[in-house]
Amino acid sequence: MRMLKKNCIRILRKYRAMLFKNISYNNAADCCTVQKNYFKYKCATQQQQHEGTESPAQKNIYKPVAVILMSCSVFISCKKADIQFGSSFLDNTHTQIVQVDTLTVDASTVSVDSFITNDLATGLTGSYNDPYFGVVTAKSFMEIGPPAYSDTFQNTVFDSLELVLFLNKSYYGDTSKPVTVNIYRLSENIKYASSTSLYNNSSFSYYSNAIGEKTFMLRPNVDDSISIPLSEDIGAAWMSMLASGDTRIKTDADFENYFKGICIASSGGDAVFGFKDSISVRLHFKQKELYPAGKRVDFTLLNRPYQFNNISINRTGTAINNIGTSVKEISSTETSNTGYIQYITGTMAKLRFPYLKDVLQLPGYTGIISAELRVKPVKASFNNLYPLPDALRLVTTDSHNEFGVNITSTDATGVSVVQSGSLQIDELYGISTWYSYDITAYIKDLLSITQNNKYGLLVCPMSEEMSIFFNRALIGSSKNSSGAAQLIIYYLSVQ
Repeated sequence: MRMLKKNCIRILRKYRAMLFKNISYNNAADCCTVQKNYFKYKCATQQQQHEGTESPAQKNIYKPVAVILMSCSVFISCKKADIQFGSSFLDNTHTQIVQVDTLTVDASTVSVDSFITNDLATGLTGSYNDPYFGVVTAKSFMEIGPPAYSDTFQNTVFDSLELVLFLNKSYYGDTSKPVTVNIYRLSENIKYASSTSLYNNSSFSYYSNAIGEKTFMLRPNVDDSISIPLSEDIGAAWMSMLASGDTRIKTDADFENYFKGICIASSGGDAVFGFKDSISVRLHFKQKELYPAGKRVDFTLLNRPYQFNNISINRTGTAINNIGTSVKEISSTETSNTGYIQYITGTMAKLRFPYLKDVLQLPGYTGIISAELRVKPVKASFNNLYPLPDALRLVTTDSHNEFGVNITSTDATGVSVVQSGSLQIDELYGISTWYSYDITAYIKDLLSITQNNKYGLLVCPMSEEMSIFFNRALIGSSKNSSGAAQLIIYYLSVQ
């Protein structure tokens, strides 16, 4: 019996060590319960050893051992519940992940003064009337250079002159209506507005009489080019200059002073379209021979960095009519809780989170786990004629609405990339259409500073698309029932 008692005590000591050294308890109460049971049994055993008598506990010595062994098994297998994101409230004894999606998201529309439009390898022309943004008009300005001079143009007869535009397949608006394109001759030389830049509001005077005109159906996905007939008087004059070796056509500089360039504009239709900067002014002629054959020579784009696009807009009658030189920003409270985005016509949306600091006062708040921003286009504000931008980026800004840094994420290779919004479109109902961004780091930064968020995030096109694409969006603040922006925060709560 003494040997049995010694073995049992050894077993108890072994499992006591396991209980108190190798096991992680769910909470302090569990640990105390095990300790109390163990010490209760230890005291009873010591008393029986001192008295030298057997008790029911000694007779059933294997029962407490079994109990302790079972307790060890239970506690060794216990662990905290796995946290599964996506649930709005997860209970894990004292630690919870809480979702908050009712924070206010303010919106406003910010004016863009000017931006560079030269040397983009893209010409734009056309006009359309947008129900939300107003009448949009695009013109392209450029210089034309003569062909390399040779003395092979004697005994020639002028045939025709045409401008060939090579389409780049971009367009915006209604292409079911005829488009009229007009070509005007510049009356002043193109020169940089500042440094080496020309802007959306740059312009140069031209003669009122068009030197070329064509009305046609725009088919940018079918046609590769558009040919516009030009003035025969100009063509005949150029032919004569080539034939006689006129000095004005022998060098680029001399020709530039004589023929200062062209403006490609539109006087009809309801769309804008783009073309490459590899335009060609083709002079067709025939040689005076027994059997004259048609020939041609091309005048091409001169000084490619001088090619630029003028973009103008008439916002009369729109909700953002007053934005511009005098009004730099319009709160969405004045525009039906909507922010306007069309950078190429001078607007961006700005989002702010004025009550973000309230998160710090939430029950048991410990820290931010993640933050997602959903930017939602206003329902029925976009369609096939006015499609949404495929991508929009977020840029930090200050009280002057200056550009800061892009909101980025890390791709699978560890490279930092600009977030583009991952646009998803609800084709059926239109209510689950949004751009989504992970702004966890940005929100953490805002919560780490003492003052409330006075700045915000600008919503604008990707940098390579800002000056050449017309796709636009109307996005709602959190108060817009047709497209409420959402800031969804998951935070760690300990109670």
